[in-house]
Amino acid sequence: MPKANKNRIWEIDFLRGFAILLVVFDHACFDFGQLFFEWRNCGNEFLESLYRFANGYLFGDVRLFWRSAFLFLFFFLSGTCTSFSENNFLRGLKLWAVALAVSFVTKIIDVVSGSDSSFVLLGVLHCLALVILLYATVDAAISGGFYLVKKIRKKESKAWVETLVRCAVFMAVAVVGLVLQKKYNPTMQDVSGNYAISEADGRLGFLFYTREWWTADYFPLIPFVSFFFLGAILGKT
Repeated sequence: MPKANKNRIWEIDFLRGFAILLVVFDHACFDFGQLFFEWRNCGNEFLESLYRFANGYLFGDVRLFWRSAFLFLFFFLSGTCTSFSENNFLRGLKLWAVALAVSFVTKIIDVVSGSDSSFVLLGVLHCLALVILLYATVDAAISGGFYLVKKIRKKESKAWVETLVRCAVFMAVAVVGLVLQKKYNPTMQDVSGNYAISEADGRLGFLFYTREWWTADYFPLIPFVSFFFLGAILGKT
């Protein structure tokens, strides 16, 4: 048996794995309850039961809380893990390349099939990549500020001071995101249950839920940027 890596934090690995399982479960219920709707009267008791369970979950009260909870957990832990990466710019760019590939492939599927149900314009990978790049930019700006202070004062800042400043800036970003969420966006429960949208200008669809940007997978930056930066605070501390 391979030895466990003592440098890994098993609690984060466990929670990330748990969040992924919840995402898989949610998507599976969508498939069984929406895409395979022929199962509802197919004559097979097991498939009919599976359809009823999945459909009940999709349109039940449990999902309104459950989906919001595991999306928060997913982005929060992603923010926490930034502290364990040596180059978040590179991580964000790699993920952005994968996200663009998803958009390209899903667009080809729509063109070939003659439908408009597969294309992903701003999905979870796009959102996560943009948030990672934003985090890397903010973190680099803070590092640059401390470098200038060091040059001026001819003295290193204490580690706890740097950590405190970073956490304060990350908290400010998170709070701004939550305020904008409260003011302009529908709640995550309304989005999950009613596909609600905001009244924001359609050109701001990368920030808020708008009809113009809505595709097969849609994750605007707000409120998820706040969840991510709250996780980054935990990572730094």
